[in-house]
Formats: sequence, C-alpha cells, structure tokens
Amino acid sequence: MLTPAPCSFSWWKLAKANEIEPQAYLKYLFERFPAAQTTEDMKANSPLIYS
Repeated sequence: MLTPAPCSFSWWKLAKANEIEPQAYLKYLFERFPAAQTTEDMKANSPLIYS
C-alpha cells in the first residue's frame, strides 16, 4: 500500500507529464468528485488516473 506522500507525488508528476497544471487539476477533481454517484462517474472525471 502506498502512503499519502508518494501517491500525491505520483498524480502531481502525472499531471505535469501531461502538461496539466497540477493545482488546477486537483481543484477540478475536488469540484466534481462530491457529485459522483458511481465508479464510472469518478472515472469520467479523472482522465489522468484512468486513461
């Protein structure tokens, strides 16, 4: 199991590698995840994680 720090660093680096501003992406996720009702909703709102 990964600890929070490596997980955070991983998505941060992934965002940077895809030329996405990490802070803007995190804000995007926090705005959309509370409304997600299913796993599919979460996948649709997190293209970097599930692409």
